[in-house]
Amino acid sequence: WVIKRRANDENNAWSWLARRIMRRPVLFLFASVVLLIAAAFPLHDLELGPGTYKGIPQDLESTIGLNVLSEAAGEGVIAPTEIIIDTGKSGGTRDPKVVDAAERLRDGVAADSEVRSTRFGSADGFSDQSDRYLRLQVIGEDEYGDPASMEFAKRLRRDIIPASLFPIGVEVIAGGGPPSAVDFIDLTYSMLPWLVLGVLLLTYVLLLRAFRSLLLPLKAIFLNLF
Repeated sequence: WVIKRRANDENNAWSWLARRIMRRPVLFLFASVVLLIAAAFPLHDLELGPGTYKGIPQDLESTIGLNVLSEAAGEGVIAPTEIIIDTGKSGGTRDPKVVDAAERLRDGVAADSEVRSTRFGSADGFSDQSDRYLRLQVIGEDEYGDPASMEFAKRLRRDIIPASLFPIGVEVIAGGGPPSAVDFIDLTYSMLPWLVLGVLLLTYVLLLRAFRSLLLPLKAIFLNLF
């Protein structure tokens, strides 16, 4: 019975596959690599984000109210972009150069296709008592986690703010909904290589203790990484 069982074990599907692979290792290696690359190819279209309100069940009364508000004022009204202009000194908001640059910033933001409306001026909450800070609120067409709103946050920091030509010493900071979503994604995935490295090192140590071999854990780590 033992001899018969061994014969059966040596003629099962796994044994058959192993023999085929060992006869043509290069061919199977090439086919496996092509298959893995094809499986990973859709990652090129992956759009990373912190999530949106569309993940909430749409039949809830609170969600219905949220949708009514979004249709009336724009989806970005829930988490707008907040721009703070720090002039660096008391009374700095009255500097003509700062005033002109702030107007250019407001016009540049308002001209963007992703912007639904802006709030800016001398109203309460848009400047402080010392006249050092100015605040510009931007309500977007899309939610803060939507790819379109995140692209706007990148354009704001990369193009619109520098084009406003604020005087030297004035700092312009973009925060709130979309910019915080961009920062969250950047911070999270900047740590990804270190996380992967830690997992690989831990895997190597565990396999080294299990197999008492330096080569086998390295091979396993290479295959897992690939």
